[in-house]
Amino acid sequence: MMSVTFSATVDEELAVMRWLTKSSTVPHEASRAVRRRFWWLLSLMAIAFVTFVWMRAKGDILTRFVTVTVASIILAGVWVVLGLVTKIVFRSSGLVESTMRKSLERGDFGPIGLETTVTLREDGLHCSNERGEWLTRWRFVEAVEKTCDSIVFRLTKMSAVSVPMRAFPDQAEAARFAAEATRLRMMVLGAHPPTLPGRLAGPGRS
Repeated sequence: MMSVTFSATVDEELAVMRWLTKSSTVPHEASRAVRRRFWWLLSLMAIAFVTFVWMRAKGDILTRFVTVTVASIILAGVWVVLGLVTKIVFRSSGLVESTMRKSLERGDFGPIGLETTVTLREDGLHCSNERGEWLTRWRFVEAVEKTCDSIVFRLTKMSAVSVPMRAFPDQAEAARFAAEATRLRMMVLGAHPPTLPGRLAGPGRS
């Protein structure tokens, strides 16, 4: 058995969450769904606006058509400007990362800073700290992945157990730890197909 003891920091957990968000398709799929609903709403509003302008416009059909066209162009310009301003403000203010950091500091995802021991066992990934201990069996580990700062044991698309690289004396020891975790996981998966969808090999976290 191989084990390592460490105390994670908020910055390390934030880096893992940021990496999970970038590597997962879940946030992108959710974002696309929100955008689709948003554009449907805008389309309905545009139809209602054009209908209203047409009914309120005076004069012959040509005059009404010109009025509706000008109003539609102005409306489209306003929407484009608002969209760009909102996007710039949202990105520059780092609202997503700020929210994630506050959630971590509040302990919404569990206590941060506790001395934790992660042990690689044949029956699974064993974790323990002063709050208790728990075992995640290898067949429930979706992937074991290695980032620049951590060894990540991915449990689902957006949850994982991570071990910071600084917990190891050197890169070679970290590589051995990741290789042993992958070996144990693949040994179990050879007899038990994975319960969760995902990759069967490659770097990952459980």
